[in-house]
Amino acid sequence: MPAQVIGLDASNLYKSATINKGSLDGIKKNMVVLDKDGNLVGRIVGPITLKEARVQLITDSESGVGVFSQINKVMGVLSGDANGLCSFNYVLVTDLGISDGEEVVTSGYDGIYPQGIKIGKIISMEDTTSLHKAIKVKPYFDFRYLDQLAVITKDLKDIF
Repeated sequence: MPAQVIGLDASNLYKSATINKGSLDGIKKNMVVLDKDGNLVGRIVGPITLKEARVQLITDSESGVGVFSQINKVMGVLSGDANGLCSFNYVLVTDLGISDGEEVVTSGYDGIYPQGIKIGKIISMEDTTSLHKAIKVKPYFDFRYLDQLAVITKDLKDIF
């Protein structure tokens, strides 16, 4: 279902957006939200009114998306970093085969997002501890053009 962004979080542009669709349109919590190119933007979290709903963006530091690297399926959890980027978390230093420029997609293991939705590309990696790597991902969706979105209103099992 197409939706228009009618507001962004004034305190932090990378946290949430408000769309012009609500419960009268069938909008429900945890529905997946994509940009016009089919890239992941976030999910409906509420509040949901009759004609509006709030979208938690994947760039919100409190978001969590199960992801993997496209090529070698290295798994982790993506969360926002409050600067418009995302952190690919819980990747072990021993996980080989992940590299800068690699695409990151949803894993489907978090119970919200179906597998294979494009999120962004890895832009930097470094070993921060003896266990984990610090990996930054630049989302594909562009904040400058975050005006038209699509809310997936059908059961995702019927789509993917």
